[in-house]
Order: sequence, then C-alpha cells, then structure tokens
Amino acid sequence: MTQAPLILDASIILNMLSVNSLETLLAVDREFCTTDFVLNTIRNSICESSFAKLEKSKKLKIYSTNKQAEKLFEFYSSLRDVLSLEGCSVLFHAKRLNATLLSSDLNLLDMAKKKGIRSFNLLDVLECMIKRKILSKIEAIDCLTTLMDENQTLQKEECEKKIIRWGK
Repeated sequence: MTQAPLILDASIILNMLSVNSLETLLAVDREFCTTDFVLNTIRNSICESSFAKLEKSKKLKIYSTNKQAEKLFEFYSSLRDVLSLEGCSVLFHAKRLNATLLSSDLNLLDMAKKKGIRSFNLLDVLECMIKRKILSKIEAIDCLTTLMDENQTLQKEECEKKIIRWGK
C-alpha cells in the first residue's frame, strides 16, 4: 500500500529549519511536498543559501498552482477570513492529493480537521521522529526547547508535557 504524501506548510518548514532538522525529516522514506505559495511566503524568512537548497531539494516536490489557480481561488474565497492564501494552498493540495498535512499553524490544523484532511502538528512530527529513531528523545527535547524560545505560538503547556515525557 502506498503511503499518502506529506504536505508541509510554511510554519513546519520554518520550525524544522530553525532547529536544523528539516533535512533529517526529509530523509524519511516518504513523499514530501509543498506549494509555490509556501516557498514565496518563506523566501524572505530564511537565508538565500538555505532557500536555494530547499527549492532545489529532490526530496521536496513543489506544486505549482498555475494549473489549478481557478479552483484554488474558488476554494480560498470560502476560507479567506480564516486562512492565508498560503495556508489555503496546502489545504487545497492536501485535499486534492489525499495527502497528510504537517503544520504548526493551529488555525490551519483546525480547518484541515473540519475538511476531513489528515493532519499532524509539530509535536506529532517530533514524536514520530523519535518512534522511528530519526531523533533521540534528547535531540527532540533540544529541538522543542529551542522552538519554544523562538516561537510564541506553540502551546507551551503541551510542549512542556512532551518534554517531561521524553525526559523519562
């Protein structure tokens, strides 16, 4: 049975890049994808060499919305009060491809759930990386601690619970 592709939004890419774990995640034997809107969103948030490397990555397929623009904007028009165009683009392609969404954006995750799209948050991703022995518990704790310092949108209480659990 073929596994569904994993579609990454800007928040998960930026979070994983900030703790030098994106390449580790992309090394997992799965199909990873994102959208051109996501790349445009993060272009100015990361250094040029990291962006070029990401853009040329053979492990991260980039979906262009040119061919699907009319359908995407129709989809976006119903959600523009809730999500950004970038968020809608990953949601749109996740639905279209029957992909699993990986995100740190709570609004996007909530909307994915409402639309019946399988999705996982940053804590789920780190947990999975531990289970697959891609990251040790200590590495995951270090990543999450750093992310908590950098990213005020993470749910602090949930993060602290994971850190305690992984520290045992």
